[in-house]
Amino acid sequence: MLIKQVYRIQQLAALTDVNEDTLRYYEKVGVLPPAKRKSNGHRYYTVYS
Repeated sequence: MLIKQVYRIQQLAALTDVNEDTLRYYEKVGVLPPAKRKSNGHRYYTVYS
């Protein structure tokens, strides 16, 4: 069974030890898939484990 985890960009940055700006850059150049956004524009990332 897959477990879905949802992280805000701050949380993902802390978990991966990667700067938030770097995550945004990775998304921009296609290293990461585009993050989903909430109605307020905040990014969130879904990870399945």
